Amino acid sequence: MCLRNTTTTAVFAVLAGCGPTVASMSEECERGNGETCHALVTLYSWGRDPTGKLQGELPPKDEALAFRYAELGCRAEHAASCRSLAWSYHYGHGTAVDKVKSIASNDKACELGNGVGCGYAGLERLEQGDSVPAKAPLERGCSVLSDSLSCYVLASQFPAPTETKVALYKKACELEPTDGSGCWAGGALLASTPEGLEQALPLLKIACQRMGSSSRACLDAQSVEAGRVLFTQEICGATPEGETVCWRQEPGNPWGMPL
Repeated sequence: MCLRNTTTTAVFAVLAGCGPTVASMSEECERGNGETCHALVTLYSWGRDPTGKLQGELPPKDEALAFRYAELGCRAEHAASCRSLAWSYHYGHGTAVDKVKSIASNDKACELGNGVGCGYAGLERLEQGDSVPAKAPLERGCSVLSDSLSCYVLASQFPAPTETKVALYKKACELEPTDGSGCWAGGALLASTPEGLEQALPLLKIACQRMGSSSRACLDAQSVEAGRVLFTQEICGATPEGETVCWRQEPGNPWGMPL
C-alpha cells in the first residue's frame, strides 16, 4: 500500500511502498543528497530510470537539466556527479565547453574516490601538454583506486623501465576484463625483444580474444607464435604551426610516447 503524501521524500516514498517521482527526487537533490542528484543526471542524460521504480512517465532527455543536477551533486561532494560534471564541460553537454572546469571537476571526482575521474584528470592534462601535473592523479587512480585507464595512461605516456610499463599494462588489463588494450600493449612491448617472446604470447592471446579475430592484437599474437619480434618505430610529423614533432610508436601502443 502506498502511503505517499505531499511531504514524502524520495527515500521515504520507497519505504512507504511508493516509487519516487521526478519532483520528489529533485527536492531530495536540492536538499543535498548527491546520490539522488546523480540519479537525475542519469535520467536526463540517457532517458533511463535509475531507480527502476519511478512513478509516472519518464521525462524527455534534457542536457541542461542533467548539467544542473551534476553541479548540485558535485557540490554535495558526490564523486560520480563530479565525474558527470566534467563530462558535460568537456563535451559541452548542457553548457559551454570549458576544459579548465572539466579538469577541475575530474580532480574533485578523483579526490572523492572516483578512479575514472583520476584517469581523465591526467589524460586531459596530457592533451594540453601538461605532463608533470598529469602524473599525480594517474598514480592515485592506478595505485589507490584501481582504475584501468589510469594504469594504461601511466604506462603509455611516461618514461619507465620496460618491466614497470609491462606491470602497469597487465594491471590495466586485469582491472578491465572486457578490454584487451592493456594486455595487447604489455604483450607487444615484451615481444619487442627476442627474450620477451615467451612471456608476451599469453598476454597477446588474451588481447586477441577480447578485441576480436580481426584485431591487430591477433596479428601480433600470430607473429610472436611464429617467433617474430615486434619492433618499436620512431615517427615524425609536422604540427599545424609547422613544428616538427617526433614520437616513439611502441608495439601495442597506438598513442605513442612523445620524445
